[in-house]
Amino acid sequence: MNKQNKKGFTLIEILVVISIIGFIAASAMYALNNARVKARDAKRLSDIKILQKALEMYYDDNNLYPGGSNGWYYNDACDATGFAGKISSIPSLSLFLSKVPDDPNNNIMANWGCYWYNRLKNGQGYKLLIYPENRKLMKQDMNCECAGFPSCDDLNDYYCIGENW
Repeated sequence: MNKQNKKGFTLIEILVVISIIGFIAASAMYALNNARVKARDAKRLSDIKILQKALEMYYDDNNLYPGGSNGWYYNDACDATGFAGKISSIPSLSLFLSKVPDDPNNNIMANWGCYWYNRLKNGQGYKLLIYPENRKLMKQDMNCECAGFPSCDDLNDYYCIGENW
C-alpha cells in the first residue's frame, strides 16, 4: 500500500474558501450601504421637521408664513438659480432657526442636497420638499402637487410636508 502524507490545501479548496469569503464581504457591503441610505434619509426627514417647527413658530408670531411672493426657496448647500432665494435669506426666520440644515449627501447632481420651501401667496400655507434616496421607505404626509416647482417630473420621487396647501 502506497500511503502519502498530504500537507496543505488543494487549489480547489482554496478557491472555494476565497469565493465564500468574497460572497460574505459583498453581502456585508450591500447591507452597510442600505444602512447608510436609511440613515441619510432619516437625517433629511429630521431636517425638514426642524424647518417645519421654525416655520410654525414664525407663523405663531406673525400670523403668516415667511417668504415673499409665491416662489421656491432652497437651503444653502443647494446651488440653484432662478428661484426666490435661499431659506437663510428670509428675514426674521433666523430668530427661530439658527442654521438652515444641509443635506447629509450634498449630491446636487442627483437632486439630493436641496431642501425646498414654498409658501402660498396669502402666507397661510406652505410646502417643504426633499428628494430621498430610498423613496419606497418614505410615505407622503400630504399631496405633493408640483405647484410651480420646475423639476417635478415624477412627484412620487419627492417627500412633502406642509400646512394648508
